[in-house]
Amino acid sequence: MSLSRYLINVKTTLVKIQLTAVLLILLAGAQLGCDSNSEKTAASVRLPDLRVPAEWEPQESVWLAWPLYDNKHDWSSTDAFMQLLEQLLPAVKVNLCVPDDSTGAAVYNALRSKNMPDTALGNLQVRLFNYADVWLRDTGPIIVKDAKGFQAVDFRFNSWGWGEFVTLPGFKEQEGIEESVDRGIAKLLNIPVRSSELILEGGAIEFNGRGTALVSEDVVFQRNPAWNKQQVEEEFRRLFGVNNLIWLKGYTGNDAHPVLNAPFMVPFPNGSKPVYTVLTTNGHADEFVRFADAGTLLLAEAPDASEAELNPISAQTRATLLNARSVLLQAKDQNGKAFKIKFMPEPKLLYATLNQQDEAFTLLSALDFKRLGKGNIDTVASIQVVLAASYCNFLVTNGLVLVAQYEGLDPELASSDMRARKVLEEAFPGRTIVGLDVRAFNIGGGGIHCITRNIPMGIIP
Repeated sequence: MSLSRYLINVKTTLVKIQLTAVLLILLAGAQLGCDSNSEKTAASVRLPDLRVPAEWEPQESVWLAWPLYDNKHDWSSTDAFMQLLEQLLPAVKVNLCVPDDSTGAAVYNALRSKNMPDTALGNLQVRLFNYADVWLRDTGPIIVKDAKGFQAVDFRFNSWGWGEFVTLPGFKEQEGIEESVDRGIAKLLNIPVRSSELILEGGAIEFNGRGTALVSEDVVFQRNPAWNKQQVEEEFRRLFGVNNLIWLKGYTGNDAHPVLNAPFMVPFPNGSKPVYTVLTTNGHADEFVRFADAGTLLLAEAPDASEAELNPISAQTRATLLNARSVLLQAKDQNGKAFKIKFMPEPKLLYATLNQQDEAFTLLSALDFKRLGKGNIDTVASIQVVLAASYCNFLVTNGLVLVAQYEGLDPELASSDMRARKVLEEAFPGRTIVGLDVRAFNIGGGGIHCITRNIPMGIIP
């Protein structure tokens, strides 16, 4: 080979090496830019070793407990649950707790009579189970995932902080049954239990699946006055792997503790009268704020100042929601990023009358208000209550979002019903948004989210 040809080959090789090096540098820079700016790269979506899977992740099943009574005698809980099953079964497996075989058979027969396809009916698994009420979001297990698999978190339970005021014979036995529901479901799921001394309910906590959670300060410390924030944060790290806990203070007016913070004296056209809350929680997060994805929050809109001036229930709701907005605007996620906040409408206050025919009245009239210097409910009179109405108490599952609709109770709410569906369509693209009449749930103190417990994909009992 001539010297000139040799030099040409060397120069060509050097050029190729230089071009390759430049290309590698450019690719590395592009990848670095993706890692720092895109939410979809492996680096930005790396999941914690211990976490609570987010509710928008794929689900193995949804658990329900068939209602044992009607809170209001003319608002059928069984009809409401049947509508819920009709929507859920085509989308996801449902494990339905029932008290006996005849109830399970009746549910199957009712669904067959509605011509439900066999493929959907095949998603129903009936479970004979010992329970006292329907609120599985609160009494059922919160599922966590780590390198070994899934586990169930077992909190203590004291009937949402008002159980101590109930004077009904046998109530403590029912409370004990409810306290064991999370462990019972964990046994059926064949997963181990992580126990805590905290008294708490699932609806008080919202998780984004990446290490951030929202929690209600009023709920935590009303149930656990001997704990402090540092202790609770350490317990949440142990139980859930949460390294970023955001504290929210306050409660919406229609979710106020029924003895500590209610009744409210509300003006009506024929004069002011006491309005009671219906065995509510005093600040569950899922009543007014939810994660739509790891970095997006859906927050209920605060009532107008003019409305708050006229009604103490609205005033309480406004104060809580404005405070939550202030906190969340300053809050950061587990990576130090600000949240996107979208607003859900807040339904107008909805009232109902309860009397001796109604199971909710039986329990409300058995509360010992006199312990706090208030008057007990007259057991032979009717009372006015405010429903635990909320668009934020929606359920997300596989390909589907179920949300409250209130036009059937008040035609004026048709527009806010539509707005709520629109917000959810934008927040959960690709999922079908279905509205349900939830009055039979709200009159008991909760909503669609409260009566369901989602189980992440991968747990097959």
